[in-house]
Amino acid sequence: MATANKNLKATWVATVTNLDWPSVSSVAITDEAARVSKQKEELTGILDEIVAMKMNAVIFQVVPCADAFYAS
Repeated sequence: MATANKNLKATWVATVTNLDWPSVSSVAITDEAARVSKQKEELTGILDEIVAMKMNAVIFQVVPCADAFYAS
């Protein structure tokens, strides 16, 4: 039986001032569908890199500037 890895290997994805995501160029896209598509592509790329680094946790900043990425 395999033993569980109990080490936390985390990374932080910063959203304040677009440090990691979303990119400044994607925020400037005026067409909502195109902007959402580009930002999903960017975030998927970031998460793929995290998987490749064998991280097992992501700390994602959802409230960057006293606002949120979800309806509240």
